[in-house]
Amino acid sequence: MTVNHKAIWNRVASDYDEFVTFGHNKLIHQFIKKESEILIDIIKKQRSEISLIEIGCGTGRVLFNLVSKKSINKKIKYLIGIDNAKTMIDISKQKLSITSHAIQNKVLFLHMEGSMLNKTFGNGRLSSLPAKYDSNDHTSILKKSEYDASKKIVCVLLNTLGSMSKSERITTVKNMIDCAGKDGMIIVSVFNGENFTKNSRAVYDSLKTMIHNSTYYFDDKKHEFTTNNGYFSHWFEVDEIKKIMHDAECTDVKLKKIGDVAIFLIGKR
Repeated sequence: MTVNHKAIWNRVASDYDEFVTFGHNKLIHQFIKKESEILIDIIKKQRSEISLIEIGCGTGRVLFNLVSKKSINKKIKYLIGIDNAKTMIDISKQKLSITSHAIQNKVLFLHMEGSMLNKTFGNGRLSSLPAKYDSNDHTSILKKSEYDASKKIVCVLLNTLGSMSKSERITTVKNMIDCAGKDGMIIVSVFNGENFTKNSRAVYDSLKTMIHNSTYYFDDKKHEFTTNNGYFSHWFEVDEIKKIMHDAECTDVKLKKIGDVAIFLIGKR
């Protein structure tokens, strides 16, 4: 199945905060609330400074939440969100532009393909950004010669992995592990496919306006939701997502379930 991710997410970007970030769907709210609690707890437990990189950051939901928490602020060096949907990044940057200088010195949003992750942030760098990112991108915090010693936490959250093709999922997780390095970690959160039949209707019915009232289809055997205008989402069974982590050579994996809605995985090399 060929999916034009950029077109889909650019199309829904203007409605994303209304229906997801600040939406009233109980299952999504439960997912986001627990996701936030787990991230904050992980950061609190770190003994050294961390930099968190989120793939598929959307309109900045996760990063703006984390930077607002005083209890972890001193532990955070940088919060970096990347997304290949330009409209999502444009909204994130607009929101960032009206925050304090202190926040702007910690948070960065980049319109960038996930495949660029290691070229940009690998080998301990938070530098070597392509020249096109130098202008109006808050890259004063990413010095060209800087070697960044902070521990890397690389995330793909709220079932972003489920909107990718099978090959993209493994490649993405491999890139995340390589970027995190031997001392860092990766965090993945996905919808729980074991409860797809019960929960998927409740989740996507509330998003009907956001995905432009398209005709949609549920495949209970494959745990997949699709629409006639290209939106696609796969939900994962525990063994399936664990296999992706294993195939990506992530050997130290801890798994948590968020109620019956989601699966949360923390992995290291």
